[in-house]
Amino acid sequence: MTAYDLANKWQLQYGEEPLQERIDWHKDFGLVFITKKLFILASELNYDPETKDIDMQTSNTNAWFIELAANASSESLFEHIKRIFPNKQDWVLWLRRGSSKLHAYKWDEFARKAGV
Repeated sequence: MTAYDLANKWQLQYGEEPLQERIDWHKDFGLVFITKKLFILASELNYDPETKDIDMQTSNTNAWFIELAANASSESLFEHIKRIFPNKQDWVLWLRRGSSKLHAYKWDEFARKAGV
């Protein structure tokens, strides 16, 4: 199964709109990376760790929000992220498995948790 297949399966189960619509949005406003082994949709935004607020309507960004990622390789996702994201931000954010709980980690803490 390719990374796209894994991402599409997740989007069908948890997403509110078709995967192609999310890809199209990220083409205009975020980052899209798709290979057989890796699928990432992400965008830069501003994150306030005290209030947990996120602001996507700013050029003052300090976080990467990973909307959807699927990894069909043996390499850690963070190793891919370090190589693919055009710049390091203070924070890495995501929602897990369709939940509304925001996971927020400092970049270096995320790297440690990812085992790199």
